[in-house]
Amino acid sequence: MTEEKPKKRRGRPPKTLTDSQYSEVRRLASLTLTQEEISRWFDFSHDTFTRILKRDERFLREYKKGVDEAKANCVQKLREAIDKGELAAIFFYLKTRCGWREAGPADVDKDGKQSEAPTKIVFSVIGKKNE
Repeated sequence: MTEEKPKKRRGRPPKTLTDSQYSEVRRLASLTLTQEEISRWFDFSHDTFTRILKRDERFLREYKKGVDEAKANCVQKLREAIDKGELAAIFFYLKTRCGWREAGPADVDKDGKQSEAPTKIVFSVIGKKNE
Protein backbone atom coordinates (compact mmCIF):
# COMPACT_ATOMS: atom_id res chain seq x y z
CA MET A 1 0.00 0.00 0.00
CA THR A 2 1.10 3.49 -0.73
CA GLU A 3 0.50 6.37 1.59
CA GLU A 4 -1.62 9.19 0.28
CA LYS A 5 -0.06 12.61 0.31
CA PRO A 6 -2.12 15.40 1.81
CA LYS A 7 -3.77 17.50 -0.86
CA LYS A 8 -2.36 20.94 -1.37
CA ARG A 9 -4.78 23.81 -1.25
CA ARG A 10 -5.10 25.63 -4.48
CA GLY A 11 -5.49 29.34 -4.92
CA ARG A 12 -4.35 32.21 -2.82
CA PRO A 13 -4.03 31.94 0.94
CA PRO A 14 -6.78 33.70 2.92
CA LYS A 15 -6.17 37.37 3.62
CA THR A 16 -4.99 38.14 7.12
CA LEU A 17 -5.59 41.51 8.68
CA THR A 18 -3.48 43.63 10.98
CA ASP A 19 -4.74 45.28 14.17
CA SER A 20 -4.75 48.64 12.42
CA GLN A 21 -6.93 47.22 9.62
CA TYR A 22 -9.47 46.00 12.16
CA SER A 23 -9.61 49.50 13.64
CA GLU A 24 -9.84 51.00 10.17
CA VAL A 25 -12.82 48.86 9.15
CA ARG A 26 -14.65 50.02 12.27
CA ARG A 27 -13.82 53.67 11.53
CA LEU A 28 -14.91 53.41 7.90
CA ALA A 29 -18.16 51.65 8.81
CA SER A 30 -18.87 54.39 11.37
CA LEU A 31 -18.57 56.92 8.54
CA THR A 32 -21.39 55.00 6.77
CA LEU A 33 -19.26 53.66 3.94
CA THR A 34 -20.81 50.65 2.22
CA GLN A 35 -19.18 47.22 2.18
CA GLU A 36 -18.27 47.83 -1.46
CA GLU A 37 -16.55 51.13 -0.59
CA ILE A 38 -14.70 49.60 2.37
CA SER A 39 -13.45 46.72 0.23
CA ARG A 40 -12.16 49.20 -2.38
CA TRP A 41 -10.41 51.12 0.43
CA PHE A 42 -8.55 47.94 1.41
CA ASP A 43 -7.95 47.13 -2.26
CA PHE A 44 -9.77 43.83 -2.40
CA SER A 45 -13.00 42.66 -4.01
CA HIS A 46 -16.41 42.74 -2.40
CA ASP A 47 -16.45 38.92 -2.53
CA THR A 48 -13.25 38.84 -0.50
CA PHE A 49 -14.78 41.29 1.97
CA THR A 50 -17.84 39.07 2.48
CA ARG A 51 -15.67 35.96 2.85
CA ILE A 52 -13.64 37.71 5.55
CA LEU A 53 -16.87 38.75 7.30
CA LYS A 54 -18.02 35.12 7.32
CA ARG A 55 -14.81 33.57 8.60
CA ASP A 56 -13.33 36.25 10.89
CA GLU A 57 -15.42 37.01 13.99
CA ARG A 58 -13.28 39.98 14.97
CA PHE A 59 -13.69 41.57 11.53
CA LEU A 60 -17.47 41.08 11.70
CA ARG A 61 -17.60 42.48 15.25
CA GLU A 62 -15.58 45.59 14.31
CA TYR A 63 -17.69 46.17 11.19
CA LYS A 64 -20.96 45.87 13.16
CA LYS A 65 -19.68 48.16 15.91
CA GLY A 66 -18.83 50.79 13.31
CA VAL A 67 -22.29 50.54 11.75
CA ASP A 68 -23.88 50.79 15.21
CA GLU A 69 -21.76 53.85 16.05
CA ALA A 70 -23.02 55.58 12.89
CA LYS A 71 -26.65 54.78 13.77
CA ALA A 72 -26.20 55.96 17.35
CA ASN A 73 -24.70 59.24 16.13
CA CYS A 74 -27.65 59.85 13.80
CA VAL A 75 -30.19 59.03 16.50
CA GLN A 76 -28.42 61.37 18.90
CA LYS A 77 -28.55 64.22 16.36
CA LEU A 78 -32.23 63.52 15.68
CA ARG A 79 -32.96 63.52 19.42
CA GLU A 80 -31.14 66.87 19.80
CA ALA A 81 -33.20 68.35 16.95
CA ILE A 82 -36.42 67.06 18.53
CA ASP A 83 -35.44 68.53 21.90
CA LYS A 84 -34.88 71.91 20.20
CA GLY A 85 -38.43 71.70 18.84
CA GLU A 86 -37.51 71.38 15.17
CA LEU A 87 -40.77 70.36 13.52
CA ALA A 88 -39.20 68.48 10.63
CA ALA A 89 -37.36 66.24 13.10
CA ILE A 90 -40.51 65.74 15.17
CA PHE A 91 -42.57 64.82 12.11
CA PHE A 92 -39.85 62.50 10.85
CA TYR A 93 -39.72 60.70 14.18
CA LEU A 94 -43.50 60.41 14.46
CA LYS A 95 -43.83 59.07 10.92
CA THR A 96 -40.95 56.60 11.02
CA ARG A 97 -41.08 55.39 14.63
CA CYS A 98 -44.67 55.96 15.73
CA GLY A 99 -46.55 55.01 12.57
CA TRP A 100 -48.06 58.44 12.05
CA ARG A 101 -48.97 59.75 8.63
CA GLU A 102 -50.44 62.92 7.31
CA ALA A 103 -54.21 63.01 7.06
CA GLY A 104 -55.64 62.77 3.60
CA PRO A 105 -59.08 62.22 2.08
CA ALA A 106 -59.09 58.59 3.21
CA ASP A 107 -58.63 59.54 6.88
CA VAL A 108 -62.16 59.37 8.21
CA ASP A 109 -63.39 58.13 11.54
CA LYS A 110 -66.15 55.58 12.15
CA ASP A 111 -68.86 58.26 11.72
CA GLY A 112 -67.51 59.30 8.32
CA LYS A 113 -66.02 62.57 9.59
CA GLN A 114 -62.62 63.81 8.47
CA SER A 115 -60.06 62.96 11.16
CA GLU A 116 -57.72 65.54 12.60
CA ALA A 117 -54.34 65.75 10.87
CA PRO A 118 -51.30 64.72 12.93
CA THR A 119 -49.73 68.14 12.29
CA LYS A 120 -52.61 69.79 14.14
CA ILE A 121 -52.15 67.45 17.05
CA VAL A 122 -48.39 68.02 17.18
CA PHE A 123 -48.82 71.78 17.05
CA SER A 124 -51.22 71.64 19.99
CA VAL A 125 -48.88 69.33 21.95
CA ILE A 126 -45.78 71.51 21.51
CA GLY A 127 -47.73 74.75 22.01
CA LYS A 128 -47.42 76.33 18.57
CA LYS A 129 -50.27 77.75 16.57
CA ASN A 130 -51.37 75.83 13.53
CA GLU A 131 -51.43 78.31 10.71
